Amino acid sequence: MTDVIDTSVLVAGMVGAEQFHDLCREMIVRRFQHEPLCIYLHGIAETFSTLTGGRKPFQMPSSLAADFLETDFVPKLTVIFLTPSKTLRAMRDAQARGVRGGGIFDRSPATRRASHAPRGF
Repeated sequence: MTDVIDTSVLVAGMVGAEQFHDLCREMIVRRFQHEPLCIYLHGIAETFSTLTGGRKPFQMPSSLAADFLETDFVPKLTVIFLTPSKTLRAMRDAQARGVRGGGIFDRSPATRRASHAPRGF
């Protein structure tokens, strides 16, 4: 199996004021040395959105967020994506797997979400 982080883990790893910053940054920066740590391609865009205009109490300039992602984080992650046919299959199977709404973005039969994030993430 492959561990997949979601946007909340990446944002917390990038923003020092986030409650679980140290834990998430350590996971991203160090864990990848031993086995792959993945993020879905859309998670990079979601992270950018959160950093530059999301609901958080901070707002990072777009160029800084892009540089930060490109230089410090994306190189440490394996970026994955689902083909259109796999995405549609996941949508067809969503109800049977208990997946609703935005959960479709973070789950597929081929991967599982990282279990390393603290409860509540």
